[in-house]
Amino acid sequence: MPTRHTQCVLLLAAGIGALTPGAAAQPDVGEFHVLSTSLEQTTSRARSLTTNGIVLLDELDLPRLRPWSEILVALRPERHAFNPPAQVVPTPELVGWAVLSDGQRHRVWPTPPESANPDVLDVTLQDGTQWAIPLEHLRALVFFDAPANAGPQLDDTVRLANGDAITGFIETIASDVVVDTTRVPLDRVASISLANPPEPATHTLVDLSDGTVLGVSELAPGEGGRVALTMALTGAEGETSQPTIHVNPEDILALRPANPDARLLPMASLRLLEVTPLAGRRWTPDPSVSNDRAPAALRPISYPGPMEVVYELPDGAAHFHAVATLDRALWADVRVHLLVETPGGGRTPLTDIALDQDRPQATLRAAIPDDGVRLVLRIEPGARGPIQDRVTLTHALLVVTNN
Repeated sequence: MPTRHTQCVLLLAAGIGALTPGAAAQPDVGEFHVLSTSLEQTTSRARSLTTNGIVLLDELDLPRLRPWSEILVALRPERHAFNPPAQVVPTPELVGWAVLSDGQRHRVWPTPPESANPDVLDVTLQDGTQWAIPLEHLRALVFFDAPANAGPQLDDTVRLANGDAITGFIETIASDVVVDTTRVPLDRVASISLANPPEPATHTLVDLSDGTVLGVSELAPGEGGRVALTMALTGAEGETSQPTIHVNPEDILALRPANPDARLLPMASLRLLEVTPLAGRRWTPDPSVSNDRAPAALRPISYPGPMEVVYELPDGAAHFHAVATLDRALWADVRVHLLVETPGGGRTPLTDIALDQDRPQATLRAAIPDDGVRLVLRIEPGARGPIQDRVTLTHALLVVTNN
């Protein structure tokens, strides 16, 4: 692969939020939906967040520490989407977002290049902290809008504001973007995606209300009732800086502790292979994933009527979890089946639930066999027929072992 010659210094807005194991507690941080590593789910008020875990109030209002090592994700239960800033338009002062391979997202502003290292992207935090991001850990720069939950790219890709795309090897990102021999002014670029695969997070990821996702090493009480978050910024040659920012507790929407054994993979990021209408229908729309980014990237997925959908399973998929809701429970009843398909085409039922006006919401939870290659979801109509049988999955995810 050719040597990268990308040189660009960006000023990063450290906005709000971040966390992982380390220090003191912050009281009165509100309610969280906590999903454990064993897929046990609870919703409780959090007395405090600490670098050792989350202190939850039990049924007797007694504080109990849940260590981060036992938690897959902690979410604000009432918040499924962000309220991001208005659409970003490039100016000499503003670029947009930087997306890292481990799931971090940061607001960025450009400044003149300083580094002679062509394999890093030099950034400066708003407080003046310098950060040299290795390009091998950078997945995207997004200029015109909030960043999507990007999938793997086969090639570096520059998408222009007019909708055109240029693929190839990105040589330079500065006032112009150079892709192989093509040169494009930066103010005509909507996004830049680099062909870097996702990688496990080594620090807890904290999702903030402005769409920022930060990797954090410590959490402590801050001034004025805010939370002090110490970021872990690993740069070139393994060097790490740890600036601290302060955020309001309500701006922390999700926390994903780093786990050396397993990672959370949103169902919305799985590749959809097949869609088959059921109940005598000749055609059905595909499932629709919400366009809004959601905390921990757990975007809701809507299934408009009886259908069978087949997804590709990644290597190491160990468990499935989702909350299924019947959108119009007064007029419908359905049964939702979850199955797994093996390499020979055989299918094994994993679990199923019935939804109706008396039980419009239930949890799908199952272990996935080691030889599973496809995940199958079937939505079958009940006695009232298929007219209103729309089902939405929220908090839909896989637990994938880190092989």
